[in-house]
Amino acid sequence: MAATDLFEFLLLLLLLIIALEVVAQRLRLPSSIALIAGGTALAMIPGPRIEMPPELVLILFIPPLLLEGAYFTSWRGFRQNLWGILSLAIGAVLFTTGVVAWTVHHLSPGLSWATCLVLGAIVAPPDAVAARAALEKATLSRRVRAQLQGESLLNDAASLTLVRVAVVAAISHRFSIGTAMQTFSMLAAGGVAVGLVIGLTAIRIYPHLRDTSLVVLTSFLVSWASYIIGERLEVSGVLATVTTGMLIGWRQHKVFSASMRTQIVSFWKVVVFLMEAAVFMQIGFSLREITMRIGSLPDVWALYGVPVCGTLAALFLARFLWVYGAIPVTRACAALTGRPMTPLSWRDAFIVSWVGMRGVMTIAIALALPDDMPARSLIVVAAFTTVMVTVVLQGTSLGWIISLLGSGKNAEQATLMTRGEVMAQITEAQRVAAERLEPDAGVYPGLLDQFTQRAQRARDALTLAGTEFSIQRHEEALRAVNEAGREKLIELHRSGYIEDELMQAILQQLDHEELSTVLGTKGH
Repeated sequence: MAATDLFEFLLLLLLLIIALEVVAQRLRLPSSIALIAGGTALAMIPGPRIEMPPELVLILFIPPLLLEGAYFTSWRGFRQNLWGILSLAIGAVLFTTGVVAWTVHHLSPGLSWATCLVLGAIVAPPDAVAARAALEKATLSRRVRAQLQGESLLNDAASLTLVRVAVVAAISHRFSIGTAMQTFSMLAAGGVAVGLVIGLTAIRIYPHLRDTSLVVLTSFLVSWASYIIGERLEVSGVLATVTTGMLIGWRQHKVFSASMRTQIVSFWKVVVFLMEAAVFMQIGFSLREITMRIGSLPDVWALYGVPVCGTLAALFLARFLWVYGAIPVTRACAALTGRPMTPLSWRDAFIVSWVGMRGVMTIAIALALPDDMPARSLIVVAAFTTVMVTVVLQGTSLGWIISLLGSGKNAEQATLMTRGEVMAQITEAQRVAAERLEPDAGVYPGLLDQFTQRAQRARDALTLAGTEFSIQRHEEALRAVNEAGREKLIELHRSGYIEDELMQAILQQLDHEELSTVLGTKGH
């Protein structure tokens, strides 16, 4: 494909992504489903394509998405739910791998146990990108959200370790559980160590970067550096990237200024959207490679239909068995140790069991298998089918299942402060700090008045809670008032009284003031 043709294709792809996102919003569907459908449709149209090796897909998209997810992970939630997260990220992956391997081996006795373990390890872990896309708009309890997000960040490490060991065993016909456990321990510990070193190094460097553009660029380099260095050192690049992201996120308020954090978040939000869209489109594109290598869909189904259906059934069953089996185990551990350990409710357990969407990691690992891997075609077909079924079935039904069952969010909210209560305390602390400043300290004279008025506005807004107060009408009034200010600013600019740079600066200030005022009315 010529350079100009490639550029035009990328532009059309971007327009298609925007159109599919709009359609998904209108139809209230997960955007992942629309994007995969679009990629699948493009894959079926004859013509040249952009061929991306699966190894490139992994290294290009996964590290930034993992780092961004880890950056915004709640340390408190992660620490409080660590055992639940590890149970899902390691225990559930190992258990699911075993159940899938046992099922496929009995449905296809000609396959070796090592080959079946490769298949099980590839399809076992839910995908971080697919999980985040599904959970983004879901209303979940803090505990469930923390466990699912933590699982999505860590489970790929367990899966990749199993795949490495099982592939070697399938080709060499030798397998050792002890070797597998030792390999996993070394990969995990090494990955965490690499992530800590790179994260601490980045934290030392960031304060010396005064330009936000350099900080944003460095954040991308840090994500790829963590992954690549980890893989080069033959440890877990996934855990290295996650550790780096969590460490930087934990120290973000000390490392970055407020303006830097605002711009970094805005930029990453756009980039993550494009990367996630590209990932889901790539899942659809992979259908073409599968059909070219293996054959038409009817032929594929006739050849591999039974083991693939067995794989899907084993996946769903294994996750439900593991999650619900953990409930009595948690109660027993609490009784034996005397420590307070609360198991998931049956409603939360069902939601955790149902959130198991697979994604691009599953397909990329399958396509990256060596050509001499036994039953490679079956593994690739099973991987693609698993992704399509889980994203469509679980992704579309997750919202109404959560609405039907609920997840304990109301009970949690009873113990949490509202946004209005938090802002009232913050603005009061700011007012007290401004009051303590010396009058002759070279500070703007109106600083105390500014924070006094801000604290009073927060208290006034808090008293509106529970009253007949329309947030929508209030926002409309605020926008009308601010629009009058903008019109006056533009009028002065057109009259030649102010230059372009000053107009843009004041316009940005008005935008920030409107946004902060509107947000101040939320959550009361």
